Amino acid sequence: MKNYCLYFLLISFMLSGCRSKQLPITDFVPITSPAVFEGTYSNIGDTLSSLFNIGGYKGWKMRDSIQFITIQFNGKDTLKLSYLTNEGLQEKSYKGKLKDNFFEIHLDKKFVIIPPVYLSDKMDRLRIGSADSRDLLIHKWYHFTGVFLLGPASGDDGGDEYAKGFTKFDIEKSEELTPFQQDGKWGYVDRKHDLLIPPEFEYAEFLKEGVARVKKDGKWGIIKQDATMSVPFIYDKISAWDEVLSARNVHRDGKEGYINSDGEEFIPVIYDEIIRFTHNYEDGIMETILNGKYGFASPKGVICPPIFEEVSYFTPHPFMNQTTDFPVSVVTYKGQPYLLDMEGYVYKYTYNDNRLKLKGAEFVFDKESKLSSFKLQ
Repeated sequence: MKNYCLYFLLISFMLSGCRSKQLPITDFVPITSPAVFEGTYSNIGDTLSSLFNIGGYKGWKMRDSIQFITIQFNGKDTLKLSYLTNEGLQEKSYKGKLKDNFFEIHLDKKFVIIPPVYLSDKMDRLRIGSADSRDLLIHKWYHFTGVFLLGPASGDDGGDEYAKGFTKFDIEKSEELTPFQQDGKWGYVDRKHDLLIPPEFEYAEFLKEGVARVKKDGKWGIIKQDATMSVPFIYDKISAWDEVLSARNVHRDGKEGYINSDGEEFIPVIYDEIIRFTHNYEDGIMETILNGKYGFASPKGVICPPIFEEVSYFTPHPFMNQTTDFPVSVVTYKGQPYLLDMEGYVYKYTYNDNRLKLKGAEFVFDKESKLSSFKLQ
């Protein structure tokens, strides 16, 4: 029994050693109050929000980028983040401890022992301070270690350690319209602090490529650099700009569609749901769903209307082209399987004993026959 106790104490000590790893703090300058960190910081590329594990991507849908984050302190032990999203102003608070050179918080801190089977240690820690050349310097330390005591398997992700610096947003260095908040509403000023658009929006963001999303009276639109509206307030939601599609996803009255940079609906807002595909052959291809039927669309527009009972991902088919791969989707129409190419052509084929299994469905082909396209009636 004494040996088992010593064994567990040794393992615990080894894992605790991982936890006690210290980040270098020589870059931090001494502080007397956490108030020196307070201010608004740009969040270009989600660089600041990712440190706090907020923002980024979720499932098939791209989450809207958080444009800027305001840092405040409640006393000396609570840090508060304020940031704007589609749903409005969001706030998160973190309890921490003020040290001589930094403010330390733990986003995650777990040490688990399940004797005599498993031990694990998980750490996600931020140290927030200032540097000579930066208003804000954040050191992040993430590490996870797991050990199975009764078998050969163990896990260690190696951890991750890095530092990022940030400078408080300076409106006088901004080259475009800059959003500002007053009495719970958002407006725009220029770099000289001249008021261009009074605070009348529930949501506003930095301009990108000369335009920005704004929300007013519960509806979304897009504003231009000259303070005129590129897209009127007619949508229930407008997504952030999608670089792959060169478009924005829009919602109105429970339906989905897409608009281009000119605000035109190249995919009409009539679908119950639109799903982005992200497979190798499908950048820009979208699955459209309406009344339980499926179709496809692309940045060029609608490929085919939603008339199919079932569809698959697009997969190269060797019989469709003898020299190059030809991506097709296996679709079902009135109970019969067909092949659909990315231009919207539907193919039928003759049968013999040659079989090909494609995306879980087995079909019979005649390699010698030429497949012909036709329109479904």
